[in-house]
Amino acid sequence: MVKTVSLGYFPKGLVEPYNRRFPVEFAESVIRDAETNGADRVPNIHSFYGPLAEAMAEGELEIRLTGIWKEKCITNSTGLSLQSGLGVIVPEALIWPLTGTQVPLDKMVQFKFGHLNYEYRFDEGNHLFVPK
Repeated sequence: MVKTVSLGYFPKGLVEPYNRRFPVEFAESVIRDAETNGADRVPNIHSFYGPLAEAMAEGELEIRLTGIWKEKCITNSTGLSLQSGLGVIVPEALIWPLTGTQVPLDKMVQFKFGHLNYEYRFDEGNHLFVPK
């Protein structure tokens, strides 16, 4: 089973009371997914390093990311995972932007981490990043 990390677990994030920037239904779907997949739930990118190190130590080849603040937490977690040699799966339905931006996740990752050698594709609602 692929390790799942869900970002944004803090009050006014994915801990009640939820942030008004996203619908309650979105928060509930991310939380339900985290429970179903036994996700590591972290507040932000700084707390992501622990689950990332665990995935690497366990010999994982991929990591799955869900949560809030696509422009920051999700984009940076994707880049850090790719830098560490892990493939990344990001379900589009389980991420939410901070600013309401319409910039696709792959373009954000390319802008910040374009120097990395990886392949990208979108398949069945998932962003798939594969290191070369």
